[in-house]
Amino acid sequence: FIVQGEKVIVESKVLATALLHLSKKRREVLLLRFYLGYNDAEIGRMFGPCRSAINRRKHVALRLL
Repeated sequence: FIVQGEKVIVESKVLATALLHLSKKRREVLLLRFYLGYNDAEIGRMFGPCRSAINRRKHVALRLL
């Protein structure tokens, strides 16, 4: 995956497939948070929504996985 110009390698084929079934915004939030180490406030600054919107997007994405 490429997120904000950074390459993210998901080694688990099952997880990579599940991530592909998420919307782009939800997938990017998860990859930025759990693979690249950004916090919700930093991700919010990248995408525009406030920190709470990013947190909500993250929790919905995790539930969908």
